[in-house]
Amino acid sequence: MIKRITLSIPEDLLKMSKDYAKKHHISLNQLICDLLSKTVAWKPNR
Repeated sequence: MIKRITLSIPEDLLKMSKDYAKKHHISLNQLICDLLSKTVAWKPNR
């Protein structure tokens, strides 16, 4: 199940994150999911 959340992050970090995601051809959502998954070593059931 996918849950929606709200994050509060500094504006400059948001811009850098969007630029990074665009450069790597991924969405900001996917970038955040990837980083969280790596941080907690979670593997989705697919």
